[in-house]
Parts: sequence; structure tokens; C-alpha cells
Amino acid sequence: MGGLGGHVDHLYDNTDLSFTDMIKIMKAASNGEITGGEKLDGQNLFVSYSVKDGKAKAARNVGNVKKGGMDAEALAAKFAGRGTLEAAFNGAFEAFVDAVQQMSDDVKLKVFGPDANIFYNAEVMDPENPNIINYNSKNLIIHRDGHGEYDRETGKVTDRDVSAEANLLGKALKAVQKSDKEGAFGVEMKAVERLRALDNDEAVNSAVSRIKQLLTQSGVGTGSTIGEYIVSKLDALIERMFPELDEDTKKLIMQRMFGVKGTTATQVYKRIKDPSTKAAVRDFIKDQKRVRKEIIFPLEDIVHDFAVAMLDGLKSRFVLSHKDEINRIADRVEQAIAEIEAEGDETKTQKLKQGLGKLKSLDKISSSMEGFVFAYDGHTYKLTGSFAPVNQIMGLLPWEKKRGGDLNENQEETQRIGLFPGKFKPPHTGHFLGAKEMIDSYDADKVYVIISKRGVKRETENGTFVVQPDTSEKIWNKYIDENGYKGKILTIVSTQPSPIVDTYEMLKEFPAGTTVLVSKGEKDAEDPRFARMQQFIEKNNLPVRVESVSGSMSDTGASGTKLGLAVADGDFETFKKMVPLSGASAMELWEELTSQVIDEDRSAYLSTLFEMIDEAINIDNNPVPGGQLGGPQRTGEDDSTEDEESETEKSNKKGGESNTEVEVTTKTVVNVSVNGNDVSVTTNESSEEEETKEVISEESEDPTERGIISLDFGMGLSRMELPQIKSTDVPEFIDWLDEKGVDSVRTSMEVGELTPIQKEINLQKTDSMAAKHEEGAIDLSTGKPVMVSGDEYLVDGHHRWYALRELDPNNKLDVVMIDAPILDLLSLMKEFPKTSFKSPVDEMSIEPVNESYGKIDGGGPSVVNVGKMKIVIDVEDMDLEPSKHGEERRFRHGKGKTISKDAILAAAERGLGLIIQDYANGEIANGEAFVIRHKANAKTPALNLVAALEMQKGPDTMKIITVMRKDDFKTDNFGGGKQKTYNV
Repeated sequence: MGGLGGHVDHLYDNTDLSFTDMIKIMKAASNGEITGGEKLDGQNLFVSYSVKDGKAKAARNVGNVKKGGMDAEALAAKFAGRGTLEAAFNGAFEAFVDAVQQMSDDVKLKVFGPDANIFYNAEVMDPENPNIINYNSKNLIIHRDGHGEYDRETGKVTDRDVSAEANLLGKALKAVQKSDKEGAFGVEMKAVERLRALDNDEAVNSAVSRIKQLLTQSGVGTGSTIGEYIVSKLDALIERMFPELDEDTKKLIMQRMFGVKGTTATQVYKRIKDPSTKAAVRDFIKDQKRVRKEIIFPLEDIVHDFAVAMLDGLKSRFVLSHKDEINRIADRVEQAIAEIEAEGDETKTQKLKQGLGKLKSLDKISSSMEGFVFAYDGHTYKLTGSFAPVNQIMGLLPWEKKRGGDLNENQEETQRIGLFPGKFKPPHTGHFLGAKEMIDSYDADKVYVIISKRGVKRETENGTFVVQPDTSEKIWNKYIDENGYKGKILTIVSTQPSPIVDTYEMLKEFPAGTTVLVSKGEKDAEDPRFARMQQFIEKNNLPVRVESVSGSMSDTGASGTKLGLAVADGDFETFKKMVPLSGASAMELWEELTSQVIDEDRSAYLSTLFEMIDEAINIDNNPVPGGQLGGPQRTGEDDSTEDEESETEKSNKKGGESNTEVEVTTKTVVNVSVNGNDVSVTTNESSEEEETKEVISEESEDPTERGIISLDFGMGLSRMELPQIKSTDVPEFIDWLDEKGVDSVRTSMEVGELTPIQKEINLQKTDSMAAKHEEGAIDLSTGKPVMVSGDEYLVDGHHRWYALRELDPNNKLDVVMIDAPILDLLSLMKEFPKTSFKSPVDEMSIEPVNESYGKIDGGGPSVVNVGKMKIVIDVEDMDLEPSKHGEERRFRHGKGKTISKDAILAAAERGLGLIIQDYANGEIANGEAFVIRHKANAKTPALNLVAALEMQKGPDTMKIITVMRKDDFKTDNFGGGKQKTYNV
């Protein structure tokens, strides 16, 4: 929750620590020469005092500090309704207030500053609110480090050394008398202790020997740092995995793995030509966290074993019976192991093995102390012994896992949820800070960013940047991931005309007692829809409370308009000032967004090109007389062909033996040459005088029929029976399950292990997906995870799964495994508010897919004129064949808006002439997908047909893959790549 305590490093965490110094630390510890203090297993709280206000102050995050801290009333409100946690924080702070009131004003001023300027790092310890270790007394312990003077405007620690003030606080607390009130907390400064020396040198000698052996194997010396060790291991791994790459590319991969400023993944990928190598490198870079963890593990294991030896038998000052507590923890871990193994969950079992591998045995649980914290050369370290693997194992239990790092901190918690609706086209620093502020300053547990579904165009003289909702969502997620707010700030694309409408609808979904924070910028301040929110809650008797939060987005000077224009204009300097990213992260986002910009010169040249072609070949898409199927209209004597010479061309590229006859008679051939932005259009006159007529033919194997199949294993449910959850709603669904006590874990599984619940599989779709995956164009294994039940049934993503399974059953697939059997999970999905179903009426209205829409009416052999070219087409035997997917789509536009068969047939007839011409010239292949776009009038959205020809012996067919009424229809999901579009 944006805590101030920060992270204390293990010895192996500091990449700047040399192995020489690591060995020195170990020898000093073994000899009893290390001083520090006990690491405590409580809840963190920062405390101060405002002389100006005459009140003690507390802080849990930067936002609290910027506001000057919370007084007793504000702290109580923050933890209200949280059971034992509420009592622990309130009791500890009450004791602190009592202690400070016993100090003189002069001491208060020196220790805390005039207005809570210095905050002190403290730990709340309450036997009634335990984590792993059960302490026997209630205490607020002030740590020996982690204190600081804070800048009120930035919330950051200044450079001032406050050690003298901390020492003065320690002396003052010694003079304080503890309250005699029953159950009162004690307040003290953590005692300085010397870590007990070991009886012999066995542990330190073993650790040093293992370190030197590890370094010898890695080719580095003891004078090297941990970072240099990682580099050496990584360098050897890259060399072993990618020996064919040049040294510069390997160096770039190394820099990218270490996050070197200015090194982007795009720079790496551009240097690699081979698709399979590029895909392997992409996977390697994506997996960098796991790779680095595996590299560091041998060193981590050495440090762990040494720490266990150092802490063996050490007793916590706050535990009365050391032996009883050790036995209790061991019994608790043993019980947890049995429960996890009984579950049979392979993912949890694997994590259990990792924890036990580090713990070695239950006998290693020999200390009632969590760990020991000390400083060396200005850096704070910790030795934690068996506590880390114990915590890891206990975290696998459902009732503990939900609590995260501070295991009790969310117990009986009343949630504070932030809602942040807006256009975000595109989102900028101010937007991100607005969401972040709800967490840091207003204590939101989670913030949902609700993105308008409308796209926005940002246009300058140099280019056009169209910001669609999915682009906005990707940018948000980049900000969230890079700034450490993953899981705290979540994105949702609005399904309503306005994201504010979604905000109202979401109010209905939260459990009783939830406080909903609604953020609005200056533009929204006077929006009456926000003002009516409380009325909406009262009218619908909703058990939630709303707080309106005025964000400080305008403070940054950024705006969606300015940022969008900077991207369109290629203005990187302005861009980087308006995004909450730096270095390589900012450059990666810049490269991704600018690749979407439509260059104005390019747009102009394309327009000119089309005009030149139109003029040269006189294409006219108006309806034509005489049964012609599309293409240019014949307009009188100018189109006379009496004096024209003829030329018949036979395609040597693509096509197949067919009953569709194509006669090409021409005098003028148009050649278009495009080189970058240079375009030339030339014409060549034919000198052939002999007129012939041939059937297009090229011997080819008849393609295997790849339609929709029904799987003969699995649950065999039709799509109509399955509850549907949009991929954008899955994170919310997982949170919803978590609230109901249903756990989930993200992992990967072999596709051969999964059992499908859906019956239908579209083989055309899976073939295309598999081909792209093998080429490296897409990665089916990673990305958005699919949902899997606890008994390993696949809930969604069946086509990804099938494509991977066809390639290799051992292929891995990213999944979210939900701890519920499939039947229970399907029932839960039906309860989820955002679940939808296919309409049974729609399903019943669909005619069988083996019925043709009809034959394309060509009226016998017809001529399509393209300039002075004539194509004779006989379409008497061509069927227009539907697919199940296309039939489903016909009925998805709402009541009364079904796409009629006649409309599909008419669009196909209008486009066929141009399509057959491209087929004859080898521009499209048999079975290759294309798009026919028919715009009937300005008021009606364009009808888009994704189709493919099947030219064969006997009747020819045009297969309709899918249909959609949409003006800005775009797809590359059919036919293995981007499709050619015919506007008719």
C-alpha cells in the first residue's frame, strides 16, 4: 500500500557488493563482531509529532507524509472495521501519543522538527494480531534505521542525517513511564545487540569454500561484485543459447536484460533476421526475471545456509517461551505441508518443493527470531535464516496467501476502491499520478481506470495518431508495470457510451461497507453526473459510501491533446516530459506509438497513387448494366473494343484448374512502381494481334477441407452453453473470486495436460494461428493467460490451446489456475455480473452451414472492363458458401439489424470481377482470405465480407469466413496475414 519502510537487502541482493566484502561480513558475523538488532515480524508504521498542531502524527505511505501525517482520529478511520488490525494500530499509536506528551516541548522540537518534519520507522507488535511469530507482549518498537526528514511537497527523504535526533528520541523514551492501563502498549527504541559468535568456524569455512568454488566455475575472482558475477553467467548463457549471433547483438541482449538506459527490445529484434532465433531471443528477454533468479540461486543458497547457522538457537526478546514457539511454528509448517500435498495442486506442490529445498528440514526451524538486521559500509542488510522458506510455505495456504506480505493486514478489511473514469487518449503523467494519488494519499486498496471506448484522432502537419481504447489500455499498463503498481491499478475499457456510466454500474457490484473513491479532474468538476452519484446510491439502497477525490492532474502541465500531438509530430522531447517513464522504458513506448503514426507524406502519396491508377485505368465502381459483376462501368463509344488487339495471359504464380473462364483482351497495360515514397505509373502497348481464349490452369493439390470440427473428447459443450467473460474483464473476475475465497495462481501448463470444455474448433483459425506462431509473428504460449479450473479443464482460449496442441502437446501455455472444480467454476462464472451468454433465439435462427447463400448471378459470361482491359467471366457454377462463424455474426448486430443473405450475395457479386482479375494475375491465391467492403450509403455502416475463393474442378465456390457491419472494420486474424480489401 505504498509503504515507507522500504526493502532491506539480503547479502545477495546488492549487486554492488563485492565477494571480498561478503566474505568479510560472514567472518565478522561468525566471530561475533556484527552489531544490529532483531528483525521483527509485525506491521510497519511511521510516527512523528507536529509541535505546530500539538498532535502526534502517523504515516503509512508517501501520501500521508505529504499531508503532514494522520492524527489519531484519521488513523482510526483508516483502519476502522479491520478487527484485530484496527485494535493493534490504534493501541500502538495511543501509546506513542502518551509517550510524546511526557516529553518537553524543546525535546519534541529537536526530535520531530516544528511540523512533523522527521518521521521514525516503527513496528507494531500485538499478540492478538500475529503473523508467523506469536509475540507475548504489545509493543511499538522504534527501529534503529529507516528514519528521515521528509520534503512535504515531494514526499521524498532529504539528505539530512537524523541519527542524532534518533538517539535523542531513544533517550527520551527511556524516561517515559508506561501507562498502567490494562492492555496498554509499551514504546521503546529497538535495543542494539551483538550477533552471537559461532562456537566454531565450520559454517563460515563452508560458506567461503562454496563461494570460491562458485566463482571459479564462473571465471570471476573474489574482488568481483555480485553484479559482475551475474554478467559472467549471463554472458555464458547467451553464448550457449545464441552462438550464431554477432557480438554486438549479444551485447545488446545483455544490456536489455540489465535494463541499461537507452537499450530497447526493438533494437535487439531488428538485428536478428532468422524468425526462429528472433522468437527464441524474445522469449529469453521476456523470461529475464526467472533467468536472473536461477543464476543467483546458488549464491542465495550459500547465504541462506550461513544465516541459518548464525541464527540457530537465537531467542526473540519478545517471546517468553522460545522452545514452545519453535515447536509451534514447526507443527504449523508440518500441517501446512500435509494440506498442500493433499490438495494435489501441481503448481502449489512445485512451490512447496522449492520452499522445502531451501528449508532443508523442519529441524532447521531453530530460532524464534525472524532475523537480524545490521549495517555495513552504509548499507543495511538482513540475515533471515529459516523464516523466508517458512513464510513461502505458509503463503501457499489459501487463508494466508490472500494476505500477501503482511499476512494479517487485510483481515476483516473494509475495502477502499478507487474509480477513475476518463477518455485517456492518450494517458499522460498527470493521469497516472491521479490514479497513484488515490493509493498513496487516499489509501485506496485498488484503483480501476475506466477508459472511454471512443477513439480520438490527434493530427498535425507531420502525421496522424489515432488513439483507440486498446492503445490507451496498453499505455496505462506500461505506466503501471514500470512504476510498481501492478495489481493495484487496473484498467477497464468502457462498454457504455460514457465511462461515467460504467462508474455508476460498478457501484452496484461492491460488497457492503466498501468506500468508493471517485477521481475527477478539473474538466469533470462541474459534471452533474458526479453530483448525482450519492442520490443513485440512496435510490438503489447500495451498501457503499462514496468520496469524491479532486486529482492534481493539472499540476504536471500535461494533457492528452499535447501528448497525442507530440506523438503525431515526432516530438520526443515533449513526449518524454509527459509520460511517467524514463530511459529504455520511455524509448520503448515511443517506438511502439510512433510506429502507429500515419505519416502525412505517406498519406498524400497513397492518395496520389490511387488517383493516378484511377485515371490510368478508369475504374468505376458504380452499378453496371448487362449483368456485369463489378469493376468499371461501360460508358458508350469510348469503350468500344472493335479496333483493340487482344492478349491472353496465363497465371504462373497462383490459381488452380477451374470452371471459371477468364479472357483478357487489352491494348494498354498499366504498371505501377513504388519505391519508398517515389511512385511512377507507366503504360505499355501490346503488339500481339492474335486473340486467344484459355482456361486459367495451374496444377495444384486440392486443399484439405479445414472447417469447423467437433472434438470427440472433453465436456463437449457448445458455445451457447458456455458463460462468456471478456478478456478485459478477467482480472476483475479473478478479484471477484478472491473476495469469495476462491484462490487463483498464474502459472504455465503443457497443453497436453488440459481438457477442453468447448466442443467446436475452427480449423481455419487454428491453422492460421499455428502458422504465425511457428513463424514467430505471434506467441500463443505467453501473453494474456487462459483460465483453467482446479481439475485442469480449459475454460477459455480453446483455439490457442488447439493450435499449440497440434504443433506439440508439450507446448506450454500461460494460465490462471482457479482453485475450484470445473462445474463449480462454471457456476461461479454465471454469477459474475459481467458474464454474458449467446442468445438461444439467435442460435436457433441460424440455418445449417451446409446450405449455400445461393449462386452468384453473373447472367452468363460477362465482361468486366478495367480501363481498356476486358475480362470475360463465367460464374454460372459459383456458389456463395457460408461458415458457422459468419452465420453467427449475421445475427450479432441487434434486433432488427440482421445482415440479410441478399445483402451478402449482392456485395459478393459486386466484388467478384476485381477478385477474379487478381486471381488471374496471381495477386491472390486459392484459399487466401480477402475482404469485400460494400458501402451502400452514408447512413448505413459498410458491410464487410471476409471470404476466400475455392477454384476447383467442378463448381467453384466463394467461402464466407465472417461478416460485419462496421465502417472501420480491421482484421488480420484470417488467412495468415493482412487481407486485401475490395471497396465496392
